[in-house]
Amino acid sequence: MRDDFAFKEISIFLEERGRKDYAALSYPVRYGVSSRLIFKGYRFDCDLNGRVRYIYSEDHRLWPEPFARIKRLECNNWIFYHPSTYDDIYALTGRYYLPISSTDPSTPFTMEDPFNFPWISMAITAWDELTEYASKCIRHADDGARDLLGAVARNGMDALRERSKTFFEILGGTVPVLPPETMLVDYDVIPILISDGCLYRCAFCRFKTAKTYKIRKIEDIKVQAKRLRDFYNRDIINYSSVFLGQNDALLAGDLVIDAAEIVYKELNLAGTYHDATHIFLFGDVKAFLNATNVFWRQIDSLPYSHIHINVGIESIDQETLDMIGKPIDTKDAMAAIETAAYINRTSRKIEIDLNFIFGDNLPPGHYEKMSRHLRNAHRKAPKGTVYVSPLIGERHDPRRLRRAILELKARADWPVFLYRPIGIEPAAPCKQRLLDVY
Repeated sequence: MRDDFAFKEISIFLEERGRKDYAALSYPVRYGVSSRLIFKGYRFDCDLNGRVRYIYSEDHRLWPEPFARIKRLECNNWIFYHPSTYDDIYALTGRYYLPISSTDPSTPFTMEDPFNFPWISMAITAWDELTEYASKCIRHADDGARDLLGAVARNGMDALRERSKTFFEILGGTVPVLPPETMLVDYDVIPILISDGCLYRCAFCRFKTAKTYKIRKIEDIKVQAKRLRDFYNRDIINYSSVFLGQNDALLAGDLVIDAAEIVYKELNLAGTYHDATHIFLFGDVKAFLNATNVFWRQIDSLPYSHIHINVGIESIDQETLDMIGKPIDTKDAMAAIETAAYINRTSRKIEIDLNFIFGDNLPPGHYEKMSRHLRNAHRKAPKGTVYVSPLIGERHDPRRLRRAILELKARADWPVFLYRPIGIEPAAPCKQRLLDVY
C-alpha cells in the first residue's frame, strides 16, 4: 500500500477501513476506521481523533512477540494481548489471545507481568516521541495529513492522562469490571452508569465499590450520554456497543429499558460503522429471577442487535456459597440456570450467560454439582455461555486450572470459557510511574 503521506521518519495511512464485524481471528486485525502511522519501526493505530489505540511492531528487535499488541482504553489503561500458549488460549477463552490488563496483570498462565517488559515501555514512549515529531511535520503535509498530525501532536501521554480524568468525571464513577462478553467486541464499549454499587457485596469479590447500591436518575443518564457523545467526537462511529453499569444494572428494573433507548439514540448507534450493535450488563440472581415476562419482552424489543446479560451464580453448592459469602441458596442458583436456558431458547436477541468461580481450595461439591447440573440444564438452547473465574488473590496451578476448565467444557452442554476480568478504572499510580520512567 502506498503512503498517503511520508516525511523523513514518519509514514501515514489515512482513515483505513477495517473489519465491520468482531471475528475471532488468529492474527492482529483492525476494526472500524482508523489511521495508521509508522514511526521508528512501530505501528500506531489511531482513532479518528488522533489518539493512539493500538501499538505493535513487525521488527522482532523492537517487538519480540510477533502476534502480541497493546491497546489503550479511554481510561488510559492498557490491555496486552498475549499470544503465548497459543493452542490453549483458544480452547480456554474462545479467542486467540489472553487479555492482560495493566491494572491487574496477574494470571496463572503467564510467568511475568508484560507491563514490566522494557520493550512495552519503550513502545509507549515512542508514541510521545511521535507526537513531538508530528508537530514539526504539520507544515509539510497536505490537508488530510495535516489535520491528523495536528491531532496527534495534541495527544501525548500527559494529555491522554488528563483526558481520562474527564472520562471518569462524566461517568461520576468507575467501572470496576466489564462483563466477560465484552471481549466479543474487543472491549470497544461505551460505559453508561445507571446504578452504583452492588446489592450483594459478596465476601469473595475483589470488584466492590465504596458505595451502597443506588439507582441513578434518568436525567443523569441523559447527561452522561450527551457528554460522552461529545467526548468520543468523530470516533463515535467506531463504537457499536454499550455497557450499562456498574455491577448490578439489572436490579434497576424498567430503568434498564429507558436507559438503553436513550443511549441508542443519543450515541447514534444506528449510524455505527459496524454490522451489529450490542448492549451488556450484569444482573444478580434475585433481580434476574424477579424479572417479569413483560420486562423480558421489552428488553427483547430494544433496537440493539444483541443483548448480553451476565448473571453471577458462582456456585450451586451451598457449602461453597456460604464459604464465599454469596447470599443466595442453591434453589435460587439452580432456578437461575433453568431460567437462563429458557430465555436463551425463547428470545430473539437476549443472551443470558452465567458466571461461576474456580479455586483450588473450594469444596469438592462445587465442581461435582456444577459439572452434573450444567450437563442437563441447557436443553439445546441456541445461545448462552458459562464463564469461569479463578478466584483473585489465590495462587493457581495453571495445568490444574486448564485441566479443570477443559474437563468442564467436555461435560457441560453449555459452552465454557475462562473469564479474565478487565475493568475501566483510573490508571494505577504505581503502574503509571513505571511507564513514565522510559
